[in-house]
Amino acid sequence: MKPNNNELQNFEKVPNNWTVFPLGKVLPISYGKGLTKAKRDESGKFPVYGSSGQVGVHSESLTKKPSLILGRKGSVGEVHYSKLPCWPIDTVYFAEEHEGLELKFFHFLLKGLNLAKLDKSTAVPGLSRDDYNAVEVAVAPLDQQQSIVAEIEKQFSRLDEAVTNLKRIKANLKRYKAAVLKAAVEGKLTENWREAHPNVEPASKLLARILTERRTNWKGKGKYKEPSLPPGDNVPEQPAVPETWSFVGMDQLLPPTREAMKTGPFGSLLKKHEHRSEGIPVLGIENIETMRFVRGCKIYITKTKAEDLVGYRVIPHDVLISRSGTVGEVCVVPNDIGEARISTNLMKLSLIPGGMLPEFFVLLFNGSPFVLDQVSNLCKGSTRNFLNQEILKPLFFVLPPLVEQQQILSEVERRLSFIEELEATVEANLTRANRLRQAILQSAFTGQLVPQGLNESAQFCSGSSSKESTPVIQAWKSTKMTQHF
Repeated sequence: MKPNNNELQNFEKVPNNWTVFPLGKVLPISYGKGLTKAKRDESGKFPVYGSSGQVGVHSESLTKKPSLILGRKGSVGEVHYSKLPCWPIDTVYFAEEHEGLELKFFHFLLKGLNLAKLDKSTAVPGLSRDDYNAVEVAVAPLDQQQSIVAEIEKQFSRLDEAVTNLKRIKANLKRYKAAVLKAAVEGKLTENWREAHPNVEPASKLLARILTERRTNWKGKGKYKEPSLPPGDNVPEQPAVPETWSFVGMDQLLPPTREAMKTGPFGSLLKKHEHRSEGIPVLGIENIETMRFVRGCKIYITKTKAEDLVGYRVIPHDVLISRSGTVGEVCVVPNDIGEARISTNLMKLSLIPGGMLPEFFVLLFNGSPFVLDQVSNLCKGSTRNFLNQEILKPLFFVLPPLVEQQQILSEVERRLSFIEELEATVEANLTRANRLRQAILQSAFTGQLVPQGLNESAQFCSGSSSKESTPVIQAWKSTKMTQHF
């Protein structure tokens, strides 16, 4: 038995009537030929293939028969099958169908080989034809090749159906999550709660108390200036909200200090040579996911430097907003943050305690079309995707009564926990589907594609007997999520 440089096939397990060949002998490949987009005839019927798949059509074909296309540059090792003659461009290799082999057999075989591991380039990914030619594979007789292809296609078809259903559930969960957030910030989620609590203090009194506290705590220079609603030039039509809710401006939610809204220090204040591997953490966009603070930090500074940047300090319950990169992601600083500063990619807001809850502010930035439309309008005409204080200051927000904010957060947390549990189950089953796909190929190309593999795949796909996939689909059906709002 020859040495095995093929991780997919165990040559000791393949049937005796299979033969080991170098790929270069059994399936020789040729270089594709350049065909720029400008030179393609888009009215043609022959597919044009690059390393990532079909990139267009042309009126002429380079190959004369069904072909395999193998990524040479860019998406190294990606394998595509064209049942029509086609035009492989110069970033790929290709092989045409010929007598004595079933091309689809090699399509599945090459997909399972993970040829990307042969990439030795340091700049642009690339696959050497010499490296490809040297890989040894065990090849079944032609009649067995055809039987194996038929069995793989049957099992993959079932698996593809299951994956399609799982992805549909995933998309529906995403839509349901958006519906929950929208319902929350428009008062629909707490309609029954309001009916059961008719004597709750309205937001107008809460706002009056906020403004009184703001005025009382004024320690700035000059005459105190009463905050008011921003001008309404760029504000979309106000949504219908409960009578006990109010509309407020950004200034009405913030204490009258310069540190209440702060953009992270620019490069001249925090230079790269001042970064350390330990010390006081400097928070960045990597610390914010959707409505969630992420632990860990890339940049640290000394205590001395942190004192210089004390104006950029964050404390528990501050709101962090990403202003570049993943623009508009928002989260709340946790209670155990300790000493920390923000980087230039973040903004932080310190809301007046007892007014708008920071967690409710985060909901508005993730689920309120009213807020998001304002941000979009204010960003129009910008050549860069970013947020700044000039965009945030003119915003209007809805302000529910304080106790209703707390109730909304409780309702949202309950629903999102349920959604996240289902999403985790869906992801686990998608991962399992990928493992099953590899297991099918492993069985196929060691001559052991037996009923046990078929049964496992069929159980997963049918949803009737799989212990892992059934709960997801059944839970989805039982919740009737699409009928909630």
